[in-house]
Amino acid sequence: MAILIVSGSFAPIVKAEGQLNPISVHVNGSAVPMTATPYVDQGVTMVPFRAIFEALNLKIDWDKKSRTVTGWNAYTRIELKVGSLAAKVNGNQTMMQTPAEIKDGAVYVPLRFVGEETGNRVTWHAAARNIDIQAGNTMKGQVYTADGKGYSSGKHVQLLKLNGNELLSVAEAVTGPKGDFHFVGLENGSDYYVQGSWSENADIVTCAFKFRLSGNCAWLGSDDRHATVRVLSPDGNPIIDNEMGFDVSENGMVTSFMAQQQTEYVTDLLQDGRTYTITARLSQALSERYAIPASYTFTYHAGDKVKHEFVLANLPDAQVTGRLIDDTGKPIAGIRVSFSPKSGSSDHEAVVTKQDGSFSLRGLEKGHTYWFNVFVPIPKRWETGEPAIGDFMPPSLREFTYDGSPLAMGNVKLYRIQLIAKVVDGNGKPQSGLALLQDANGKNTGQSFFTGKGYVAAGGMTEGESYTWKVLIGDFVHNDGSTRVISTSESIYSFIFKPGLEAHTFTGN
Repeated sequence: MAILIVSGSFAPIVKAEGQLNPISVHVNGSAVPMTATPYVDQGVTMVPFRAIFEALNLKIDWDKKSRTVTGWNAYTRIELKVGSLAAKVNGNQTMMQTPAEIKDGAVYVPLRFVGEETGNRVTWHAAARNIDIQAGNTMKGQVYTADGKGYSSGKHVQLLKLNGNELLSVAEAVTGPKGDFHFVGLENGSDYYVQGSWSENADIVTCAFKFRLSGNCAWLGSDDRHATVRVLSPDGNPIIDNEMGFDVSENGMVTSFMAQQQTEYVTDLLQDGRTYTITARLSQALSERYAIPASYTFTYHAGDKVKHEFVLANLPDAQVTGRLIDDTGKPIAGIRVSFSPKSGSSDHEAVVTKQDGSFSLRGLEKGHTYWFNVFVPIPKRWETGEPAIGDFMPPSLREFTYDGSPLAMGNVKLYRIQLIAKVVDGNGKPQSGLALLQDANGKNTGQSFFTGKGYVAAGGMTEGESYTWKVLIGDFVHNDGSTRVISTSESIYSFIFKPGLEAHTFTGN
């Protein structure tokens, strides 16, 4: 019996590259159609640049002269030069294992490098010869020196996430030898800020981005500023508010304003040996929640890097509340209101009415008597000519004694001018005086107000109703909320109100 042995009959069968199933690529579950066949070079999968760039939502540019391919969108930019291991990603230079190359007239790029450098996760499934790319949740960057030529290593960098108008700390990293850092766990569409940890690394310029939508904060610079300040919430979180501001004053006079850089405010206008005071100006939204922080005073010396944090404190409960409306019940926003002690002349800090006309006042002392003030903008024409129908009239002063309990003033009504009259003496010379409007029952109603010498206005009337308008014409002395008559004569006008009523003239003796 003969036995025939065939050499190698039990050896594994190995397919050549051309015999293997073609490589397939999926991006977020969708197959990427290839215009040319992908291949493996020294363990690196190479794919046509146009197909993968478009699948990653990158716009494309091919510079034939420099043989450079560029892909970009609102949050990333990548540049690869054929034959070069150096690539540029979001302004930072990095090295590849295999360069881009031209094969059979098509430009090929290393797939994993492009996928990962654009912030995605890249997975190789060997059995299926499939590469799966999924949107990632990481970001990376580098910190540079102030001149932009060197790296800032050993720096503490923070990632903060915007929540309302506060920034919540998410993570912290220390920069590597090339100023490099990276963060993981970011959420698509969320607003983030990257900055140096306060205050030792506050020279790193703060950067903002919306993850995978706009910006990337991959390139961070440094800047030596004379003074840098920021504002913290009562919980210690940085606050960002584009309507907030900071004044720099010297000897009680404002000399400059600090420039906003994201969450910080900076200035480079300080001079050696001078003493400065920095004062915060809170926005209306912040001033309704927080007390204005104390000013910060310091003496600047050349080479100093002044840093200060203004920590906000919650406002106490409001003592006086109310709502400003017009004579139709519509809320009036943007009008300043305040109170002042009856025994003094200085007003407490005014607040501005909100969109719904509401206001809240604080700082009153129990047992003290105050005037409530509404600062209605006075049209300039009142100084030289007659007022106009529809102008707001400043309300009469309202007096109250604060008993220590919350005071609800309810609706405070501002009347618009409905009727205008001239006030003159027997020779036609313009006069001043006091005015009073009464209804048919002799009850004081609406409002009457001298807008300037020679003119008086009335408002708060109802069409078709009867009114009596009384004007005392003469000389008066006003003192501490009281009025003393020197000499006067009375003029009376009775009428039924209707819009467009002809102007009246009050004549004194």
